[in-house]
Amino acid sequence: MKIIWTPEAAETFNSNIEWEDQAVLNFLDRVEEVVETIKSILKSFRLSTRKTT
Repeated sequence: MKIIWTPEAAETFNSNIEWEDQAVLNFLDRVEEVVETIKSILKSFRLSTRKTT
């Protein structure tokens, strides 16, 4: 499954990883946990074949 970040989310993420201390590592670990949680939740639903406009 591919995660697509909004431009705002990508910008915020990139600005946060410029820190150079333990907070960066904690932040990256937490982001990875959340992304994996989202992916696992999404896998439990069927993809829709309905077209959107």
